[in-house]
Amino acid sequence: MSETVSEQLVEQRVRNRIIEYLELAASAENQRAYECNVPIAVVPEEMVEHWSDLMNGAHIDDVLAEEWIVFSDAEKKAMRDFHSAWLATSEGTPMPMPRSIEDLLGTPVWDRFMEAARVALQAFEPRGRFSEDVEERFGS
Repeated sequence: MSETVSEQLVEQRVRNRIIEYLELAASAENQRAYECNVPIAVVPEEMVEHWSDLMNGAHIDDVLAEEWIVFSDAEKKAMRDFHSAWLATSEGTPMPMPRSIEDLLGTPVWDRFMEAARVALQAFEPRGRFSEDVEERFGS
């Protein structure tokens, strides 16, 4: 059986995945745990590629130009700012990408990336995650 999901619920779920990603990107502990729990994953590559996946391979301005009612203006700004840091990280990490997150933790480029994720996450904290199953009400 397939579930019919409204566009708003899809947006709410995407928002939640973005928050989850920022929580992972902001924390060395979470990144280490991810590497431990998913040994097949190359966490440094995952960290860079996953944001691109969340943005659906599009430029951040294209994504945020859409009428996404699930993001406040402050959250959109935080995503734009994080995206700039993400670009610097994706361009500033060595190629080939290190296989272990330990090779990046503590480096200037990764420290800036993690700090940008922490700052972006703070913008999402006031409203937090939204329901995965019930449409939130916005304004009147």
